[in-house]
Amino acid sequence: MSIETLFSSNVIVPIVVAFIGFLVAVTTAVIAKEHKISEFRQKWIDDIRSDLAIALQSSYDCLYELHNPSTLESVEKYNAFHRELEFRCNLIILKLNPKKDAAFIELIRTLLKELLIVSQDSTELNMQSCQQTASQFQKMSHVLLKEEWERVKKGEKHFLIFRNFGELCLFAFVTAFLIVLLASKFTEYFLTT
Repeated sequence: MSIETLFSSNVIVPIVVAFIGFLVAVTTAVIAKEHKISEFRQKWIDDIRSDLAIALQSSYDCLYELHNPSTLESVEKYNAFHRELEFRCNLIILKLNPKKDAAFIELIRTLLKELLIVSQDSTELNMQSCQQTASQFQKMSHVLLKEEWERVKKGEKHFLIFRNFGELCLFAFVTAFLIVLLASKFTEYFLTT
């Protein structure tokens, strides 16, 4: 059977065209979905980055006000900063995965507890412990943001699997096409008498 006979039939060409159309449609849909998920994830990263920055600044503001003499104005400022810190920490905790980010959530709760302890007993030891916790909060914030950015850069796990599967299918399709092409020409090259 020659290649011209194979592709001139009314069966093979429509099947190949339909298969290619199907692959293009599915690939386009998956890419569009992945793009939309990346947009949502980038918005989430921007929101949590803002919450983390405000929470960190509020924690340092609380510590600064606790260093000052206990004037009524200082106490009012501390209370305002602490309310903002609690609000931002609650937002952050709600945005995090309770299982994957359990250590970070525990650190946030520890920071809030230590600030309350310092507000009641502002010894140097308590202040240093709270400052170290705030510093650890900052470091873990960087780690969280870096992990999420890497995830946006690489793509979601399902998309990566689909892309790798698609590459495999494309390779198999091209290989099968070349085998059919060579098989149809095989008789012309080797079996001529």
